[in-house]
Amino acid sequence: MTGQLVSLQIASFMIAMRMKGETIDEIAAAAKVMRRHSKHVLLDNTDFLIDTFNLVFDRFHLAVGQGYGPPDSPVQLTPKWQGSLPPAAPYLLRDAQGCDLAPLDLRQKQDLLRLHAYIWADQPERRARTDAAIALNPPLPKKSSAIEFLRQRLAAPWSSCHLIYSTVAWQYFSKEEKRQITELITTRGAESQAPLAWLRIEADGKSPGAGMRLDLWPEQKQVELGRMDFHGRWITWTAPKPRA
Repeated sequence: MTGQLVSLQIASFMIAMRMKGETIDEIAAAAKVMRRHSKHVLLDNTDFLIDTFNLVFDRFHLAVGQGYGPPDSPVQLTPKWQGSLPPAAPYLLRDAQGCDLAPLDLRQKQDLLRLHAYIWADQPERRARTDAAIALNPPLPKKSSAIEFLRQRLAAPWSSCHLIYSTVAWQYFSKEEKRQITELITTRGAESQAPLAWLRIEADGKSPGAGMRLDLWPEQKQVELGRMDFHGRWITWTAPKPRA
């Protein structure tokens, strides 16, 4: 980290670590050393998001325009915004649940260390926002595949709007998983008497950033909302204005 090793030595170390298998403590220690010595690291623009925080998005504050969400929230989101602003509307989030094949329990020290190790060393503001979100005590995601989780959640009828959404997850599913998820949501949306919404912020092969798309039932309507930086640093909003 201090620049004293040549490329061959660094490569040998990385290969040896890969062959041995990294431990949680080694990953966390490496992240701490990077923060101490590597303030300007060039990294690729991909990310793995811990979706636990998505379950408390109603307690975040989006600081654009007049603001959305509680203004005194410890989690302040300040993206560079381009385009018109969506209208503010009251809502109540209830029964928020999520899933993960290997969910982290942020009440456990080792899981918290692992999460911190995922945060890039040259982005201390992301570490600060993460810690602020953790302080909100988000609910723990269920250990489940996405398709099994959705089958359980969509099995019973619902009376209010049922929102399904993901951020940078779609690319990790197989073609068969994508087919099953799409078929399940589309079928249940067409069958339901109550609204169903599917919000996706996902890599779509275009640039810059990720595409934002909203599918709505019973309208069977698809709305392209715009594009977003993978780390939320900017948002370009191009969605049509809703009808009065």
